[in-house]
Formats: sequence, structure tokens, C-alpha cells
Amino acid sequence: MLEYVLFHPTPVELFKTFLSNLNITAKINEDNSVFMILIPDNMNAETSDKVETYYDELMAMNKELFFAENDATSDNYQMATIMVTLGNGKISSAHVRPELINQILDTISEDEMHEFVAAIAKAVENPDERSYCQKVRAGDVDFSDEG
Repeated sequence: MLEYVLFHPTPVELFKTFLSNLNITAKINEDNSVFMILIPDNMNAETSDKVETYYDELMAMNKELFFAENDATSDNYQMATIMVTLGNGKISSAHVRPELINQILDTISEDEMHEFVAAIAKAVENPDERSYCQKVRAGDVDFSDEG
């Protein structure tokens, strides 16, 4: 499943309609005004590009709606959120400066970012001080999962 995050109901509804028009079934979870949109990852490249392009437009709309609905005060601030799925299925959020996320996503794909974050979450949940070579020699590395 691919995960998309939005923070305002208007772009969520637009995204839901857009996906429906592409015959893509979406599951939407809301938690404290954070909308997690889950869609199947078996799209062809053309459809995937359309979804990514439209999602980028909706993220810009998200930002505009936030600032339009909130007066500028010292309480207003921006933070990008990375959703991390833990081993027990719970979702946690990591807040990072938007500029940093933009720099990262200018270099790697969103899928690569998810893979990187998942690897860190797994390492934090299952500490193992052995080196990678030691893990390979012990047979604890499954090369079929390696990218």
C-alpha cells in the first residue's frame, strides 16, 4: 500500500474524487486532523505519475488553506510529518523541518524515503549492536528483502 498524508479535509475530498475517477480504491484514516490515505501500489507508471503530480498540487493547497484559515501569530509554524509504521502496526509521526524533507525528496523517491524510515524504525525497535558483516555471517540477513 502507498501512504499519502494530508492535513485539511478539502484536499482529502479532492484526492478521494480524483482517485475514484482513476478507479483506485482508497482507504482514509483520520487522527487529530491528520488524514492518512492508503491506496494499492499496483498502479502502472502512467497512473502513478498522475497520482504523484496531483498529490503534490494538493500538498500546496494544504499549505495555502492552513495559512488562510489561521491568522499569522507566533503560534503558527511549519513542520513536515513523516508517518512511521511500527512493528506492532501502530503509526507514529516524526516532525521534521519542511526544507529538510524537500531536500531529501529532491534526491530520493518517496518509496525510498519510506524504505529508509522503515529500516530506522525496525533498528530502533530491535536493537542489534552487531556489524552488518557479523549479521551476514550469522545468517541473520535476508537478501530477498534488500533493495
